[in-house]
Amino acid sequence: MVLAPFAFFLARDELRSLSLRDWLGRFVTGAILALHFGAWITSVGLTSVAASAVLGTLSPVFVGFASHRLFGEGPR
Repeated sequence: MVLAPFAFFLARDELRSLSLRDWLGRFVTGAILALHFGAWITSVGLTSVAASAVLGTLSPVFVGFASHRLFGEGPR
């Protein structure tokens, strides 16, 4: 919200050219990012920052395991 006035002032033409679908996509993306950070802040409150950071950085391992179990794809 701090940068919004600058965006409205400096990129007025680009913002006007965005379609409703573009605006909805940005809104949904922002809401998902807000949920992500809300979940992360909650995890920090329930455990240490170190444990929360380790779990966050292990996400590629979780994705690899899930893709192997769900889709039969191995790591490349």
